[in-house]
Amino acid sequence: MLLNLYPRESACQLIRRTGLNILFLLFPFTGTAQDLSLRGLAEEYFGQAISISIYEDYITGTLNEVSSAIIKGNGTFQLTLDLETTQKVLLRIGSDEGSIMVEPGKTYNLNIKQQKNKANSMDVLIAESKRGEINFDMNAFEVGFTELTASHYNLITRGKKRKQIDSLFENYGAKHKMEGNSYLNTHIDYKIAMIKMMTHKSNVGILEKELLIDKPVKENNEAYMNFINQYFANYLLSMSMGPGGDKVLKMVNKNKDYTALMDFLGKKKGLQNIHLRELVLLKGLYEVYRNSFYEKKMITDLLDTIKLKTQFPNHRTLSSNIKSSLTRLDKGAIAPDFILIDADKVMHKLSDYRGKYVYLDFWATWCLPCLHEMKVIPLLVEKYGEQVTFISISLDKDFDKMRTFLEKNKKLEPNNTNSEVFLYCGDSKKVQSDYNIKSIPSYFLIDKEGKFVKSPAERPSGNIEKTFGTLFQLKKKEPSISDPGK
Repeated sequence: MLLNLYPRESACQLIRRTGLNILFLLFPFTGTAQDLSLRGLAEEYFGQAISISIYEDYITGTLNEVSSAIIKGNGTFQLTLDLETTQKVLLRIGSDEGSIMVEPGKTYNLNIKQQKNKANSMDVLIAESKRGEINFDMNAFEVGFTELTASHYNLITRGKKRKQIDSLFENYGAKHKMEGNSYLNTHIDYKIAMIKMMTHKSNVGILEKELLIDKPVKENNEAYMNFINQYFANYLLSMSMGPGGDKVLKMVNKNKDYTALMDFLGKKKGLQNIHLRELVLLKGLYEVYRNSFYEKKMITDLLDTIKLKTQFPNHRTLSSNIKSSLTRLDKGAIAPDFILIDADKVMHKLSDYRGKYVYLDFWATWCLPCLHEMKVIPLLVEKYGEQVTFISISLDKDFDKMRTFLEKNKKLEPNNTNSEVFLYCGDSKKVQSDYNIKSIPSYFLIDKEGKFVKSPAERPSGNIEKTFGTLFQLKKKEPSISDPGK
């Protein structure tokens, strides 16, 4: 059984060898504060602000900053906040981010360091983390889980030997569960559930009894919500496209009938739990907002209705977050600001580019359609560079890959810097969440005041030039820029 490929290594050694973001150091632990407290050293960041944010929901990824402080000249800091449940929090200093798990009433001594080989990331080192501490236990599970998944990847993806694979992961998970630790145990169950979704992909319905029916809804647990988001992906859209789909569309587009929608969903297997049912409905409304079959105004009205009628307090927050997430990208809304670094690690803010239109592009070096479209951008820059700044934001996990690509393709030469800007986002979840990036390439057109003109905007090889022509009222007819591949 391939559970420990390095039998002489401790769990701590395994974690350190894998290079995970959350590392562990042994230095004295002091303090008996009842409120959650995070304190320690961040010497490389002295004089900067450090903040802590919680995830309000795992559908929109909305973050709420709950505490901040200035890192003193000696590198020390302290953050305190009230917390009712165990959850993941995000620490941010400038454009750098790192996350840890925290438990109510605990004090965490931290040592925060910049990641030298990964931009926008920092290592968060926790003092005296050992078995029984949530970060240690979750990472100890994750190390073996990752190795187990890699060792049996072909069987998992091909759906072979399902019973043996299920049993292998269940036995491994049982060894890492801790009595009384609900968050950890739920995390383990639903990480394994994601494996079962792959092994049983031809009949995922068999998982409902084990994972959904009569099970508590754990919306603050990231692993649980990853499973829910995957299991019920495009659920409302699928129903509206299937038998009786016209009834679903009528309930939304004509009647905006919350009660009828809940009754309709309640007849589906696995959705007898009203809490889960309403969660699936909210997720579904979030997914269909930009679908041409649905009326946007009716969806936002439905979200307002759910906010008023729901019996679950967190769904009032979720309804508001979904509405805000959807409408903040609408025409006329202020584009979310960001602070990102360029290839030379110089920081740029979107708001720095007020006064010119901005054509915003999210891309990555591994995305072939992105690279195809990038061939067109220099032609657009040549023609519209006086009126438009072209900002391309890389989602590559490896900063050096992005920089090497830009150097190889001569994108960093001085004559490109005025109207063509290349920034690095990396793993920053906030920017991707703010712009609702679900796939790439994605494009946005922003006006001189920082408001959306088009969201999403057309691709470089599409009709964006027609939009530019209308905006800038070209006096003479010039040849259009077409896809160089055609």
